[in-house]
Amino acid sequence: MDLIHRKKNKLTMTIIYVCADWLFTILVLYFAFRAVGIHITAGVLVAGFAVGMVTTLIPILPGGLGAMELAMTAVYSQMGIDWDSALMASLIYRVVYYILPGIVSIFIYWGLQLSSPSSPRKNKNSKGALL
Repeated sequence: MDLIHRKKNKLTMTIIYVCADWLFTILVLYFAFRAVGIHITAGVLVAGFAVGMVTTLIPILPGGLGAMELAMTAVYSQMGIDWDSALMASLIYRVVYYILPGIVSIFIYWGLQLSSPSSPRKNKNSKGALL
């Protein structure tokens, strides 16, 4: 408990970041539904999202790939949303929230690799010592 009290500011910021991540995650899903022409209430949106996230806790496939989309689609269709629209929104969500950032991060990684020195420099005054 003493550690928690000493690092209370860091814990608070971590909680804020996690809550912001969840908020933006749900917003991505909301806009995915809007993209397919579905106006969804917050309660239905969060319920379907929660079920989808719970299915990722069961390690069937890496990252819940497929299981999450299927669970979310099933829940949303049971709540009155057309199966095809729910599936398309779930797939749009997966692409925007997971795949696009992954692709962007690859290019950022390559950029960082190109900007870093390819070999360590040697000091001219020393005998083989690295800087």
